[in-house]
Amino acid sequence: MHYLNKQIIKNFEPERAVDLYTIGYEGLSFWSFVRYLRDHNVTTVVDVREKPISRKKGFSKSELGQGLASNHINYIHLQALGTPKHLRDELNKTKDYSKFFESYNHLLETKTKYIDEIIKIMIHKRVALVCFEKDALKCHRNAVAQKIRGTSSRPVDIHHVETA
Repeated sequence: MHYLNKQIIKNFEPERAVDLYTIGYEGLSFWSFVRYLRDHNVTTVVDVREKPISRKKGFSKSELGQGLASNHINYIHLQALGTPKHLRDELNKTKDYSKFFESYNHLLETKTKYIDEIIKIMIHKRVALVCFEKDALKCHRNAVAQKIRGTSSRPVDIHHVETA
């Protein structure tokens, strides 16, 4: 083998994986939510709720954005990645998660510019996808995370933050 080729192979290191966190705020106070974010060194929260309103104090869009900013955490709301009402209603009626995720994943195929936006942010910031549902495997944020992993040119390690 030519020396130059050996040198290229010797110096080749695969791109390091980037970490992507997901967290549901169900059952958390705002301050415990922030503690979990800090514990994982999250610098940017991407809210993937269609309607960023909440009965829980501190979790509606403007309050959440202001509260996170005062804790030096960036806030981005990507409404386009939220679950449309008709899919939420269907899931509430049927409890059929397989059908829900099949429909939501089909919808995600049309949202590539938002997925790409998150991937660009992840290169420089530690990102957490946020929604209400505590169980990531029952939440569309997991589907978003999986789509990011499948789209990114870099390896993506997904971490679902376990909350008490």
